[in-house]
Amino acid sequence: MSSSEASTSQTPGAPSDKKKLRPTNEYFLSTNMVEIYVGEERKLWVLHEDLLCDRIDFFASAFKSGFKEGREKKMDLEEEDPEAFGLLVDWIYGRLECTESHQDPLREGHVMRWAKLWILADKWRIKELTCDALECCNECVYLARWCPDAEDVEFVFGNGPESSPLRDWMLTEVAMVAFNPHVEIDKFTELKHRAMLPQALYPTPTMLLMVILEET
Repeated sequence: MSSSEASTSQTPGAPSDKKKLRPTNEYFLSTNMVEIYVGEERKLWVLHEDLLCDRIDFFASAFKSGFKEGREKKMDLEEEDPEAFGLLVDWIYGRLECTESHQDPLREGHVMRWAKLWILADKWRIKELTCDALECCNECVYLARWCPDAEDVEFVFGNGPESSPLRDWMLTEVAMVAFNPHVEIDKFTELKHRAMLPQALYPTPTMLLMVILEET
């Protein structure tokens, strides 16, 4: 995120007294819009200000204020992932679901987009969205018969808090790889090699998980 008064004034997404949301259709009666530029490519979203601010405290602290964002009705989120933010927008407007084909092996990597969403939601302390993101993770894992690779493990353990439901979820998926006789041997071997664990020293899946945790 670009440095601004709004981003330094308080912790992003700090929880406040629970707001009573209006019926969604009422937000569309307003023409008050804000511009959000996301990622290095500055992908633009034009969103309803009141709905955005009522759903997420981080935006309320920026746009409902005397800060630069409040005056210009624009915000730069250069450090955020556009794909994750797009899913956040889906959630704000009431539609968070997977639209990918779970039968296409070339698209199975889409499972990790929900992990990115979880990290963004956790950063802005949107507890309800973290729960929804994990639910989508589990649904896509089941439907796509997805298994994590070493890169996925490193991403989860390289981002977000040290102790989190997302890490627990990833460890569970890695354990499933270890115990599943139908998993592609190349994928399992990659996990072991990335963990720098020789075959002769690999007695249990638990040790594999411990080494991956240490090495990532």
